[in-house]
Amino acid sequence: MSNKFGLFKFNQQFMHDYNEVNKKEEQNNEEVYDSTKDTQKHIDKVAYYLNKIAEELIERGKNHDKSKLEEPEKSILDKYTPLLGTCEYNSDEYKKNSQEMKDLGFDKSHYSKNDHHLEQYENGLNDIDLPLLCEIFSDYLASSQRTKDGDFVKSMDIVEKKYKFPIELKNIFLNTYKKLNK
Repeated sequence: MSNKFGLFKFNQQFMHDYNEVNKKEEQNNEEVYDSTKDTQKHIDKVAYYLNKIAEELIERGKNHDKSKLEEPEKSILDKYTPLLGTCEYNSDEYKKNSQEMKDLGFDKSHYSKNDHHLEQYENGLNDIDLPLLCEIFSDYLASSQRTKDGDFVKSMDIVEKKYKFPIELKNIFLNTYKKLNK
């Protein structure tokens, strides 16, 4: 009989302890951290920064190469754009025409008014930011469509060597090109 009584007392104590643990868990559950607020703050911050970048990109798009519509750049382009359009990018003929444009002051004028050319940065890619990189990509893509061969992929091989692009950046450009041309 005492054995049954002992077991009964054990069960009573077990149930009492069990109920106490459950009460504490219920209390803790009421105080459990809810991540919703912090996650929404994070989402809002990401949206904020993406919108800031988008605003910068829109401005860059509006102002890209506007100096080409004014002198001295316009008259130089009036003469050389048709010539460059018949050349393959980076061919001897292309280089010759580009050098003649440079000799006429095109590069000096254009680079002083437009910051999207890597030639003007002492440390190349290390001196630019992401919105500028997006404009550079867009400029390369649009420019590749103005030459005889119009081959963006081939142009990227040349650009990679010319500006010492890391292979990862070249691949990002190529992946973006593929995505835009689906």
